[in-house]
Amino acid sequence: MEKKLENLTKQEWDTLFPVELVSHNPMWKNIYEKEERKIIEKLGSETIIRIEHFGSTSIPGIRAKPYIDIIIEIPKDRLFDEEIINGLF
Repeated sequence: MEKKLENLTKQEWDTLFPVELVSHNPMWKNIYEKEERKIIEKLGSETIIRIEHFGSTSIPGIRAKPYIDIIIEIPKDRLFDEEIINGLF
């Protein structure tokens, strides 16, 4: 019988979903900027209030999980807008 995620022990969780921290990669900024351009191209600048690179990869000089975190702020009345959601695929 398989366990549900909420019932996993810390050891089981760490085994299934290991966290890898790596040295800072200066290319992360360039990767973010490329993704930012693609997102703006897909959604249009009039849809986006703000877009930012955040999280550990945005901080030079620290070890980080090698994933680029991007936050996109859109108008409140467009939350869950299927056009926006589908535009990201």
